[in-house]
Amino acid sequence: MAIVFIEESCFLAPGFINLLENLVNDGSLIYVEQQIEQTITNLKAQNRFKEAYIIEGYLDILESLAVLKKITTNSYFDFSHFDRVIKQNQNLSVLILTQKESVYKNVLDLKNKYKHVAIARFSQNLIYWDDNSNDALDAFYLDNDQYINKVDIENLDYVYSPKYGHLCLDKRKTFKGGEGILYPTYNNQLCKLYFKDHQTYVNFKKLNAMLEIDIHNPFINWPKDILFYKNDFVGYLMDEVKAAESLDVLRINAFKGYNIFERYLISYNLLLNIDYLHKRNIIVGDLKLDNILIKSPEEVYLVDCGSCQIGDFACNVCHPEYTKRVYTADELKQKLRTVEDEYYPINKIIFEILIGKNPNYNRYSGEVDIENKNNFYFPLDLSEIKEYTGELYMWRGLSERMRTFFYYYFKENKITYLSEWINELELYIKNAQAMKIKGER
Repeated sequence: MAIVFIEESCFLAPGFINLLENLVNDGSLIYVEQQIEQTITNLKAQNRFKEAYIIEGYLDILESLAVLKKITTNSYFDFSHFDRVIKQNQNLSVLILTQKESVYKNVLDLKNKYKHVAIARFSQNLIYWDDNSNDALDAFYLDNDQYINKVDIENLDYVYSPKYGHLCLDKRKTFKGGEGILYPTYNNQLCKLYFKDHQTYVNFKKLNAMLEIDIHNPFINWPKDILFYKNDFVGYLMDEVKAAESLDVLRINAFKGYNIFERYLISYNLLLNIDYLHKRNIIVGDLKLDNILIKSPEEVYLVDCGSCQIGDFACNVCHPEYTKRVYTADELKQKLRTVEDEYYPINKIIFEILIGKNPNYNRYSGEVDIENKNNFYFPLDLSEIKEYTGELYMWRGLSERMRTFFYYYFKENKITYLSEWINELELYIKNAQAMKIKGER
């Protein structure tokens, strides 16, 4: 006999019925999240009826056998109630089954606390999760770069692309950033020329590697070719996104011209683009508001992608307000970021789109708490709000799960991965569209 907690996606794994049959025959008690019925409702709302009916069927069987227990975990973020169950049954072995890395990380404390707790995922058989090392992996790095001659880019009038030939630089409309200068050229293209500090062999090799990756997403402004002056590497070529505003400008102007529903669409489409890169083991790295351009809620562009982290080529750009911690110069060059590092800018940017405030905004003082990024002043329990302000109305307008995602990330650094964020936004948007259609009838 054992206590088994099952995260709902396990029910959908091929062959799971055999494991469940063995657990029931052994007299195990089966625990599931209290809100699993809401998950089933959400799946049906997304027309994912097969998945909904599979989970529903399993629950009916377990209930008929009187072995099903429901327990609240606050969308798998808070396992304190399950901790008490474990404490009261220390003579029983405990198995936690999950397919999701986010849930694994949220229950890891229980595994470390109790020797009789195991965590596994199911794929035809049980596969026990290994403890992941938090040590950053080494990046490709040169202490002494002798391969690249440094060029003063501000004196150039043209550059050369092996693919597109000689390109004249239009100096009437330029943009200077941290790594270099952007110059318009022919055919709605932009030349990004690096300052001398970024004219490195590592960047040259990284851009070569990027050009070998097939990116078939029109909203990701991927490098098109490497640029040279005479025979010296100076930068790369990309498309220019015209008639678009940066997300930074939109935020400063309180998203003028966009209603709240369209802001949810912007968030959804932005996450789809980031997820597209993550699925290809590419980390954006320099993820910030002014590297996101908006033409419409459906046309959300990631630009300046030459700084992305691919393979063992690091992203050597860091903006302190978009990172959980500030990287040293050596770390930026020598260490790779993890996907988890990307979730601070993801959560911060989505929060600012939907709420209109910095997540460290102190609603009592009206200031932004720059020193401590774990200070989060938006309550999970809405009954704690005595007086509503604009940002609190926006906070209340989020789905309960979205509030939970933000709250546990900014308070406890517990990550909700992109797939779950995307599903929740998709469901919210569909419900809003259905309500609008109903209201128009």
